[in-house]
Amino acid sequence: NGESLGPQNSLRGCMSMSKMTQPQVVPESFKALLAHLFGERPALAMSSARTASQWRRVLEQILDELESYLSDNIRTDPLHAELLERALRSSRLHLQEDEDDFWPGYVDGLVRLSLLLMGDFPYHNQRKGGRKAADHYCLRRHRSLCYCQTWTQRFRLLFSAEADARISKSGQEVLLEWRLEQGASASYKDFFSWYRARYPEDYARVF
Repeated sequence: NGESLGPQNSLRGCMSMSKMTQPQVVPESFKALLAHLFGERPALAMSSARTASQWRRVLEQILDELESYLSDNIRTDPLHAELLERALRSSRLHLQEDEDDFWPGYVDGLVRLSLLLMGDFPYHNQRKGGRKAADHYCLRRHRSLCYCQTWTQRFRLLFSAEADARISKSGQEVLLEWRLEQGASASYKDFFSWYRARYPEDYARVF
């Protein structure tokens, strides 16, 4: 093919190779994400720039972690579990098969995963535009998502909210105040009834 030997095509090929091999800056927010997932391991969380092959490796490790989190935290019907696995598999295939620009395919799988974790995948293929139906964003056709908390989990959340400066008085101070008033035998359920009455604004910010 004579066209492939021309200078313009040669230049285009060189530019493409340069784009593939040139390191990309790692955003600080992404470093923080990696630290949350893997700890502050220098090879993962501390790198300030990565080549395409390095990005592939770390993104594949993220998929490995997501698979483990799904296995440990999600209890659902077999069809839903299969769809979740397919979404992760889709991201993994794009990492392995897309030579240059693997990001769109990788993100595609993660968007599918996010929607499926909310209950289902939306099917608006036939929609022509105009005003959206009242249930346009409803993903509860086959299953519903509901977060439940034990009293112990709610208690831990109170201390997490303290770290985010969401409440006016620390969890430790509130706990001490409650123990002094109610004694050591009172339950977590008793505590939250007391907390809601004593600190209604803080309670509303957290729960």
